[in-house]
Amino acid sequence: MKDFPNILYSLLRQRGMTQKMLADKAHTTEATISRYLTDTKRMPRADLIVSIAEALEDRKSTRL
Repeated sequence: MKDFPNILYSLLRQRGMTQKMLADKAHTTEATISRYLTDTKRMPRADLIVSIAEALEDRKSTRL
């Protein structure tokens, strides 16, 4: 899915989060997040998508 990296990158910017911040909140590594931002052929497992979504919705993790 080519749109996933673009959507994820946009959400990170909107929330003022770094890849490291997202990785920590989603209980994964920064390298994993980086991989999904750069490799348009890879998609995270369903459980990781849920963790990423929950981390992005956690308003305490943003600078807004």
